[in-house]
Amino acid sequence: MSKCPLCFAELPLDKSLFACLGTCRPVAERDPNLSAYLGTDKQARLFTPLQRVERGQVLCQRCRQKTEEVCPSCHHPLPDGWRDGETLCVALAGPRASGKSNYIAVLVQALRVLAAGMQAAFDHATPESQAFYQDSYYKRLYEELGIMDPTVVMTQIDGPRTPIVLRLKRANGATTFIVLRDVAGEDLERSSDPRYLEFFAQASLIIFLFDPRRVPNIRDIIADRLPAGETGGDPEEVFTHMTRLIGEGRPRLAIAMSKFDVLWEIGEVALSTNSGLVQTEILPQAMSNLGAGFRRDNRSIDIKRVCDDIDLINLEIRSLLAVLNAQNLITLVKNSGLDAQFFALSALGHPPDAKKLNEHGIAPYRILDPILWAMIEEGLLK
Repeated sequence: MSKCPLCFAELPLDKSLFACLGTCRPVAERDPNLSAYLGTDKQARLFTPLQRVERGQVLCQRCRQKTEEVCPSCHHPLPDGWRDGETLCVALAGPRASGKSNYIAVLVQALRVLAAGMQAAFDHATPESQAFYQDSYYKRLYEELGIMDPTVVMTQIDGPRTPIVLRLKRANGATTFIVLRDVAGEDLERSSDPRYLEFFAQASLIIFLFDPRRVPNIRDIIADRLPAGETGGDPEEVFTHMTRLIGEGRPRLAIAMSKFDVLWEIGEVALSTNSGLVQTEILPQAMSNLGAGFRRDNRSIDIKRVCDDIDLINLEIRSLLAVLNAQNLITLVKNSGLDAQFFALSALGHPPDAKKLNEHGIAPYRILDPILWAMIEEGLLK
C-alpha cells in the first residue's frame, strides 16, 4: 500500500496530481493544504490533475515544462519511484523527555544494519530527508557525542514536520519505504489539535515512547537516580490526547518503555550485591531475573524468533506495570481498541552523563522490535 510521506493518506489508485516545476504562477501565492500539513507557509504551484496514475514524465498543462507528482491531499512531493514501492509510515509519539530524538538518531543507523542483513540497498529517498537527519540527529549524537536536545531538533529546517524518508531496495527490485515522523512532546501535551497532527490517524504504526521514571511507582523506587530538574509530561495524558488524534484511524500501536537501561541497572546492582532487595522489592526482583526475555537483546531477523520475543516481552512489560500498580496505562491501551504491543528498548544502552554520552558509548537495545513487528504484520518482511 502506498501512502503520502507527509500526511500519511493513502494515495488513490485511479488519479494523480502533478505540480509545475517551471515558471507558472498560480492565482494564489499560498498553498493552504501544504502549509497546513507542514505547519508553515508554503508557496502555491500550478497543478495538473490526471484521472489515472502516470509513472512517466508529465508536462505542465500551461507551460509544457516538467512537473513532479505530489500528494492529492496535502500537495507534498512524492519521491521518485514512490508508487512502485511499499510504504511503512511510522509516527513517533510521547511526552517531553521520553527519548524520541535519541531513538530516531539511533534507529536510522539500526535500519541501515537491518537492510544489510536483508541484502538490501539503503539510502534516504529525498535530499531533504538526508539533510534533516544529518544536521539535526546524526551530527549531534554521533559526531559531537552529545545528548539530543529536542528543542533544537524541533526547530530545524521545517520544524517538526519534516519527514525522514528511508528506502530499502532488495536485489530482486522490491522496494520498501520507511517514513519516520516526529512531533515535539509539547505538541501532544497541548489541548489543541492543529491540522499537521492529522497524520496520526493515517499512520501504519505509532511508536509511543514513555520514560519508566514517569510512572509514579517506578519513580518512587528510583528517585535517587533521577537527574535534578528533569522535566517531562504525563504519559497517560499524552496517550489520551494521541488517541483523540487517531479518531477512527486504525494504526498499529507500539507502547515502548524507553530508557530501559535505567531499570536494567537496578537488576545488575541487585545481582552483584545479592542484597535482600531481590527478595523484598518487586522491581529489583523482576529486573534481576536472568530468564526474562527483556534481558536478551535481539540481533536476528528470523521471523519466528522475532515474533516469539515480541510476544514474550509484551507479556513481561504488561506484568511489570501491573505489579508496580501502573495498571492505568494498560487500561488506556486496552480501551483504545487498537492492535497494540508493549516493548522495552534503550536507544543509548547506558544512562548519559549530564549532556554527554556515557563513557561506554552508544549500545542500543531492542530498538528495532517495533519496526520489525510492524513489517511482519504488514507483510514487508518475508
